[in-house]
Amino acid sequence: SQYALLDYKHISTLYPPLGQLLFAFCIKTGGLINDSWQAPYFVWKIILLVFEAVGVYFAGRALRLLSLPLTGLMFYLLLPLPVIEFAGQAHIDGLTIAPLGILMYLCAQFFRSGQTVDSKSVTKFSVRIGLLTAGLFLIKILPVVVVLPLLRLRVRTVVLLSTAAALSLLLSLPFFVQPEALAQFISVLRFYSQTAQFNGVPLYVLLNLLEFSGVRQWWLIAPSVLSGIRAVVVLVCGFAVRATTIRSLFSFMLLSLTVITLLSSKVHVWYFAPLLLLNVVVGWRWLPVFASASLLTYAIYAGPVPKEAYQL
Repeated sequence: SQYALLDYKHISTLYPPLGQLLFAFCIKTGGLINDSWQAPYFVWKIILLVFEAVGVYFAGRALRLLSLPLTGLMFYLLLPLPVIEFAGQAHIDGLTIAPLGILMYLCAQFFRSGQTVDSKSVTKFSVRIGLLTAGLFLIKILPVVVVLPLLRLRVRTVVLLSTAAALSLLLSLPFFVQPEALAQFISVLRFYSQTAQFNGVPLYVLLNLLEFSGVRQWWLIAPSVLSGIRAVVVLVCGFAVRATTIRSLFSFMLLSLTVITLLSSKVHVWYFAPLLLLNVVVGWRWLPVFASASLLTYAIYAGPVPKEAYQL
């Protein structure tokens, strides 16, 4: 069975509730087709395709509102990374493309309105951003950082955060009714952040520095230090500088997401896809080159599988 192929069978899922709900939907829907594992997998790929199509559509509308060419968006569609990781590997990060694209459109619409936006429109915008924030959080936690630069704009911060918190709590409650379930989920996230794998260069550097310095229990301290560094840098990116133009707003949003991605203990190749969508407005030239080059890290799988020395 497919379960026998899992690496960490004792670890429960690390995906937030919306991702799990969609997994369950795929299993139930796929089961109506046939009993093979390919049927739910096919349904899952259709969902990813729909979510990405929605995100690309709204990103295109954002570019039109800002009078920017669609060249960047066409370039995104031609890049091999999103195709391989979403259409090919079916990673859950594809779900984040839809809320990110809608977020880009709403921000472009809000900035274009300028000083003509009244109080009611600001509240409406804040509620919508709060709903999108909850959507991102319920799919994957890290992309929520793109909302931080928005909190320094003329938005209702309390309305935004309370809307996001209320929806997140409402959809999460069935999953965490029992305190043990929440504790287990947090422990899985902690385990995930404390293991250095898949291009986690900053954590590898910290581990080696602390070991070389003779720090006791360096393998436990390094992940906490990295988390602290990442939090400080993201807060600085999100709050230290106020966006005055729509281009600077998207730049700070992309910068926040880039920092938290590159400073993660694991930097999977598919993590770069949401960054590439935001980049259609910002236009960093190095990002698509760097992200596409990260595909070369798959070359490690061409060699023999390393074996851990469990007896040590």
